[in-house]
Amino acid sequence: MRHDLQPLKDLFLKSVEKSDQDQLDLYSLEDEFRKTGQNRDLRLYILVFSFLFGLLLIALISRVLISEEERGVTIEINAFEDLRLKEIIGTMNSREGQVKALREELADLKLEQEHQLQQLQQEQNRQLQQLGLRPLEEEALQRQQQEIAQNSAEATSALEDAFLPRRRAIEAQITDLEAKINANQADLGGQSAAMIQNPELRLAEIKLDQQRKSYESKIAKLRTKHQQQLEELTLRYNPLFEAPSLRELLQQKIRAPSAQPVATSESDAYLQQQEIISPQLISTKNRLGEQQQQLLQRLTEIPFLNDSLRTTFQLETISTNLAQSQAQLQQILTSQLRQQQITIDRVDHLLAHLSREHGYHGYITDPRDPDQIGIYLDRAYHITGGERGLIFRSDDHYLASVEFYRRDGLLSARTTAVAKGEVLQPFDKIVLLLEKGEQ
Repeated sequence: MRHDLQPLKDLFLKSVEKSDQDQLDLYSLEDEFRKTGQNRDLRLYILVFSFLFGLLLIALISRVLISEEERGVTIEINAFEDLRLKEIIGTMNSREGQVKALREELADLKLEQEHQLQQLQQEQNRQLQQLGLRPLEEEALQRQQQEIAQNSAEATSALEDAFLPRRRAIEAQITDLEAKINANQADLGGQSAAMIQNPELRLAEIKLDQQRKSYESKIAKLRTKHQQQLEELTLRYNPLFEAPSLRELLQQKIRAPSAQPVATSESDAYLQQQEIISPQLISTKNRLGEQQQQLLQRLTEIPFLNDSLRTTFQLETISTNLAQSQAQLQQILTSQLRQQQITIDRVDHLLAHLSREHGYHGYITDPRDPDQIGIYLDRAYHITGGERGLIFRSDDHYLASVEFYRRDGLLSARTTAVAKGEVLQPFDKIVLLLEKGEQ
């Protein structure tokens, strides 16, 4: 069996036997360290240092992000404060704009009220001026002046009652807005300095102020221009007459027309009966007179100013006086015409009696113009013109031959032949050369 283990011994203990035979080596720590240093792996160190550097970098980045976030929070807080400041200032500006608009509305309302008051005053002055142009007794003049003053006072009071509620409502709104503006200013408190230091807010405030001043300047210019145009328009339709003749005419105290117009119906009827004027002419005259008075009366009701008022009143007075003067003149002429007609009728009756008594057809009345001889012919004979006749001084004393004609309705005669040495005289006899059957 011992022989049998020899191969195993040779296999496993070969190295041990050999080592025992070799010289035994001593252990050295330095040699081991040196060997360890030669066997180091640099990748491990690089990995460790990379990890440490990464941690350091992450820490730095985190620090920067946290700082930025803190600064962002500060910025947002400042932006919030600026936003609140802007909101307060915007509200104040809006309310100040409303106050300004309300003040302008109040000023316009007062201006409108003053304008209507001026119109009432102008109307009162116009009525008083018209009243002064009428020649009234002192008692009647004072009574009408008091009535005009009372009506004007009532109209002024009614106007004030109409404008007062609107004016008080606007003033109440202004008071309320001003109280709110004062509250906004109190909210601002010490932030007014911040508003000044904020360029954006300060620039916006400057721009708003510039726009406000620009609009105020434009509105003032427009109001001045409007006032100038209004004055020019007033003078255009209510001028002041500078001509001396017109000034003198307007200052004259013209006699006022009588209350009752002069009636011309009787005169018109007589003139129509005498066939002097036609019914159509009478109707046209009356219609035109009424139309003229209607237009002039309407003109006096227009509230003219300056010399236009006095002109319309004077024109109405002159027109009425002219119409009455024409009516009076027509009555006078008609009366004289009646008297003349009576005289003519008497003379006609006399001549008709003489002509029939002595057997003649008529007489010479005015022989001064041989081409237009005044004659009288018995009305029993209808002479249209072109007829002929003979002129005698006595039954056997022939003077001339004549031809009859009518001009403007007047019957006259012209000589066609005159006896030698003869001259026609009034009351020379006329014998018509009548055709057979007309005698």
